[in-house]
Amino acid sequence: MIKVSVIIPVFNTQDFLKECIDSVVNQTLVDIEVICINDGSSDNSLEILEEYGKNDSRIKVIDQNHVGVGVARNVALDIAQGEYILFLDSDDYLDLDSLDYLYTTSEDKNLDILMFKITNFNKTGKESTSPYFEMDFLSEIVGDDVFSWNDIKDCLFDVSVSITSKLFRKEMISDIRFPEGLIFEDNLFSIKTLLKAQRIYFADKHLYHRRIRSNSITNSYHDKFTDCIDIYDLIIDYIQEIGEYDEFHLQMFDRQCFDFYHRFRQLEDKYKNGFYIKLKDYFLNHKNILERYGTLDSCSRRSLEIYNSAMKSNNYNEFELSVEVFDLKQKNKKYKKEISKLKKSNKKHLKELEALKSSKSWKVANIFRK
Repeated sequence: MIKVSVIIPVFNTQDFLKECIDSVVNQTLVDIEVICINDGSSDNSLEILEEYGKNDSRIKVIDQNHVGVGVARNVALDIAQGEYILFLDSDDYLDLDSLDYLYTTSEDKNLDILMFKITNFNKTGKESTSPYFEMDFLSEIVGDDVFSWNDIKDCLFDVSVSITSKLFRKEMISDIRFPEGLIFEDNLFSIKTLLKAQRIYFADKHLYHRRIRSNSITNSYHDKFTDCIDIYDLIIDYIQEIGEYDEFHLQMFDRQCFDFYHRFRQLEDKYKNGFYIKLKDYFLNHKNILERYGTLDSCSRRSLEIYNSAMKSNNYNEFELSVEVFDLKQKNKKYKKEISKLKKSNKKHLKELEALKSSKSWKVANIFRK
């Protein structure tokens, strides 16, 4: 019986691939299968995969033309035989006891999704953590309990969308697939699975090591960054389909505005105008539903600024400058508040000092100070 299927899409990662696969085949849990999808690599990735496949019958290698990670994962999902599914990127690696812990915990607690923490590391091997993958707010809300989306509905869109930080029960995701031809595909898959799962658990453990490199997909394909707009269109369609748009419209709008502007700022200048044009068109198409649900009246001030700036600006430079000015004003207000607090605190301490100097003990001890 195969307990866990590990799905690894591979595209030109020959320098990191052995470390990745070694971390899987040497797991303390041996009843696994490893499905490696070579997505049209032009380096030696396929040769490395085939060599591993010859030496370990648990490894299945599929070679395909370069059609994207979404297609690769879907192909693997269609043939996976494990009770649970874990997605692993081919430049990352697992702790050697990760699958054992994940499988045992999922079985003991009868879970649909087991979420866990991710550690980042750079080319020097230095490790670090980030609030996005730590998700401390989850521990504060649910503690050590099993939960569903209803228990975290006020912060559902703050949960990390990374699918590599989750173990999925295969039966639960049997009808869920990744959008094909788009990057940021994790967003839709993650939201769908979180809203479908009945039993979720968050483990306060770092089990996955994520490599930070400048030429990863989301840092390289700037011409595809507008896909994040298409992905949110699909998320909205799904939320409406399951009848939960009224529940999530506000939270979803704040999240997407943050993501849109974040991706826009990451772009090289030559791609910004195309992104801005598509963003403005997106807001125009959704204006009626945003007004009907009162989203613009209740969203965060920054989300409203991003929306209004996109709608009113004549070009991407004007849009970017408008949001930058807003952000600077907010920082200035924050600093003014902090300065005001410090001044009040200083006045308080000066009064205390004056009271001390006028006390009898201070006067008695004056000779010793001299």
